[in-house]
Amino acid sequence: MSDILLSANNIVKTFSIKGKNSHCVLNNITIEIKRNEITSLMGASGVGKSTLLYILGALDRPNSGEIVFHSITGNTLNYNNLNSDELSYLRNRYIGFVFQFHHLLPEFNILDNIIIPALIFGTPQDQAKQKAVELMKKMNIEYIQNYKPNEISGGEQQRVAIARALINSPEIIFADEPTGNLDSENTKNVINLIKSINSELGTTFLIATHSEDVASMSNNIIRMQDGKILKDIIK
Repeated sequence: MSDILLSANNIVKTFSIKGKNSHCVLNNITIEIKRNEITSLMGASGVGKSTLLYILGALDRPNSGEIVFHSITGNTLNYNNLNSDELSYLRNRYIGFVFQFHHLLPEFNILDNIIIPALIFGTPQDQAKQKAVELMKKMNIEYIQNYKPNEISGGEQQRVAIARALINSPEIIFADEPTGNLDSENTKNVINLIKSINSELGTTFLIATHSEDVASMSNNIIRMQDGKILKDIIK
């Protein structure tokens, strides 16, 4: 089996701003994400980190280029060959997402927030709840399962978001500035949690971040500037 989980070739993404000439956000990006490793995507605001993350995570489509997902199950999935329903299945089955703003549903308690992706996937509710409780115990947040999102701290909310991302046992988690709104102590806690998940579960992480502390724990650091890859540092 190849050690490459996700490969992207010649990805181009442009946006038109108020009818003006199109702006190229991603300019012929070619990268490979290695299986079971933590990769950080670094660069100043506006260089295209989040856009690239969303395209690789099948939340958006590029104007041109090719993305191929090499699943551990043996499936090789070319995004260009998948329709909207198939891309939705790809996201739900193989991919987890963690965002800077946690996007927890305020009307549901923490346990329900975590199990929603599993229910969408078709997992029986009792099995989904059992898996969620196991994840909450691993992250030391089982005591908040009946709380609402606005009743817990920012660090706790991010742990909930990570548990939600893990509920369907994804092969990769895309994290967009996961420590961007956290203080130094909670940043350290999230870093340790990601390292633990990667070590124990073998989950691959691609993290868009400004944080040198986050990058320092990574196996690979990909730096971006002006919509291009500067260099790939193998540690």
